[in-house]
Amino acid sequence: MDDRPSIRVALNGRLVKSNSLIGGHFLNTDALQTYLKLCGIEFSTVPSNNHSSPTGSLPFLLPPISRTPLSTETPLPITSNKLEKWARDHGYRTQTEDQIDVRYDAYLSLLETQIRNAWLYALYLEPYNSVCVARRLYVEQSSSNTIVSKFLSHQLHMAAEAELAKYCPSIDMNSLYAEAERALEALSIVLGWNEWFFGRATPGLFDASVFAYTHLLLDSSMGWKEDRLVKSVQKWENLVQHRERILDRYSEPK
Repeated sequence: MDDRPSIRVALNGRLVKSNSLIGGHFLNTDALQTYLKLCGIEFSTVPSNNHSSPTGSLPFLLPPISRTPLSTETPLPITSNKLEKWARDHGYRTQTEDQIDVRYDAYLSLLETQIRNAWLYALYLEPYNSVCVARRLYVEQSSSNTIVSKFLSHQLHMAAEAELAKYCPSIDMNSLYAEAERALEALSIVLGWNEWFFGRATPGLFDASVFAYTHLLLDSSMGWKEDRLVKSVQKWENLVQHRERILDRYSEPK
């Protein structure tokens, strides 16, 4: 039996259910928690804030404190971009460096630019989704005060616009969705009919990162009103099956 202590994952805001595969509706958090599940790493979640993070962003991982009586060292937090190396160094099942596909960075860029940009627009800037999805998930859980809620909604809107401005001086809805559609097609092609991306025998961090988007977009409980990006995912059967495969094998029974 593995007697390694559980790991804590620091999340933004409210406490997320311990050992939940999906956790909160934060993309980075979903990817991190899913990856821990895929690696067979037990963990619990704790609320935190950006000031506690070594990089100023969430989520991050808090390794277990050594059980050695003479040890006085407090382990440093592990940021999400160093998680795969940390898991490999500590003996959890993951891919070794020589198994990482040379195409990884190119396809990761599709996730972090084209698909993420369309996600930001769909969630925060589409009027119906902004009210029915983003406000419900982020604003209403933070405050019931009308003035505060309006302020928080405005902040989310402005933050999304600022983030998109880094990639496109003028925000063009049709262009954002078209680029995401092409990116999803590329992901579908590289996945093919393999179980996991890049033909791996076991799922890796890239599988978890793709799942973070596809799961939330295909989750009916999200309540998407403008569903153009949702339909773009539904178009690719193997991406839908990839999401279902992770849910079937790694989610906890209710």
